[in-house]
Amino acid sequence: MSNDYSKSPGALSHLTRRQRHVTQDGGTEPAFRNEYWDNHEPGIYVDVVSGQPCSRPPTSTTAAPAGPASPGRSPRTR
Repeated sequence: MSNDYSKSPGALSHLTRRQRHVTQDGGTEPAFRNEYWDNHEPGIYVDVVSGQPCSRPPTSTTAAPAGPASPGRSPRTR
């Protein structure tokens, strides 16, 4: 698999009107009315134009929630 990511005319020609608006014109998607709003499948976000991964899947060290700095004590706040 190549790590050579770039915007290609072929990829741009396959975008829907909404995808073009969001990825090329700085637009936003309406909440709860997009293709993946209720998707719970494991995976990563990938740029629809270049194919470049936008996020990494969680690993065992990053998937666990952070706890207090030391057992029985909460971090001090000001």
